[in-house]
Amino acid sequence: MLIYLSSPVCQIAQHTLKEISSQKVFYALTAFAFFIFILGVLLAPLSLNEHTRLSINFSLTACHISFLSIAIYFAAPLLVSDKERGTAAILFTKALSRWQFILGRSLGLLFVLLLIAVCMLLFLCLLFSFYAQPISQALFVSIWGIALEAFVLMGITMLFSLLLPQLLTFFCTFQIFLIGHLVNGFIVLKEEHHDALTYVFNIALHIFPNFEKMNWRTEALYGDFIPYSDILWGSVLAFSWTLALFLLSMIIFERKSIV
Repeated sequence: MLIYLSSPVCQIAQHTLKEISSQKVFYALTAFAFFIFILGVLLAPLSLNEHTRLSINFSLTACHISFLSIAIYFAAPLLVSDKERGTAAILFTKALSRWQFILGRSLGLLFVLLLIAVCMLLFLCLLFSFYAQPISQALFVSIWGIALEAFVLMGITMLFSLLLPQLLTFFCTFQIFLIGHLVNGFIVLKEEHHDALTYVFNIALHIFPNFEKMNWRTEALYGDFIPYSDILWGSVLAFSWTLALFLLSMIIFERKSIV
């Protein structure tokens, strides 16, 4: 029974994986990351006494930008592309429920993101070895943090794609990405203000994900140890947001017309 239920999900996930890997944009975004890697290595000698750290910082930034770009770009059409091609109605007449479709689509993209994360981690390990820098625990955790942020943004993008046009989906997701990295600043502003702005800051703290809880790139840059409690909290926060967004997308997708 379990095999029967999971089989359509696996097939959709495999189809999603092939679909993403066959697109030129996927390789373009991945090549962009490695271009920034190489650029960081080439420009690093221009920085006095900080060439190693500059190169590593360039590389971590490249990982962050390309990783999130891939998550957002491919999540936007993930649930609506089959409707636009006219194949959605055919899919759901072949013993495929909507929850299986959305689960298979999500798992396919998640697998792509995890695969990219492993490749980037291996490249960063080579870069650290090239500069004779110790490979710290923070390096692995920083890549994990980037992956967690990508999972949440993937969920946000999928949800918006069911409600908004694609261009507006990109715009709104990018705004939430910016706000998510400014949430810690809202905490400071909340303490400094005791007027109506406090109400606004309270809303922002509760309805937007705090991406800084998943940001450990600075610790990786300096080789600082990251407490396991911080890693656990960041992971729980990310998976809670991802699960909530996934369930909300599933509810909306169940009610959405596919013809």
